[in-house]
Amino acid sequence: MHERGRQQPPGLQAEIDEYRAKIVRAERDYDDGLLEAADLKRNRDRSNEAIARLEAEIRALPRGAVHIPVLAVENPAQHFLDADLNTQRQTIEVLATVRLWPQPRGRKGFDPASVDVDFGDQVEIPVLAE
Repeated sequence: MHERGRQQPPGLQAEIDEYRAKIVRAERDYDDGLLEAADLKRNRDRSNEAIARLEAEIRALPRGAVHIPVLAVENPAQHFLDADLNTQRQTIEVLATVRLWPQPRGRKGFDPASVDVDFGDQVEIPVLAE
């Protein structure tokens, strides 16, 4: 079911992405009348449990030295903003765990309370300069 020519990210994050895609497909099927509410709930519950387990595995992995060019420049904030999306994602993945919570349907606007950012207990992350 992967798009042709599209490479999946490796490892645990790819599994998380697959479970999130299952939730999106189930929601779409529910909206199209192909699933009952109980089926949608069961799919969401199973997928969210798997995602939580995989995210816990990721958090438990030891963090060694990483290569993040954004952190090795004079103005890291501006470099981050100017960087491509993959560099921004890599930087965020190393520095923090970000969890987005669902927002109520029909609600317009962004609710900052729907985002959790966890910087973990690691005070210092060794960085390899370019």
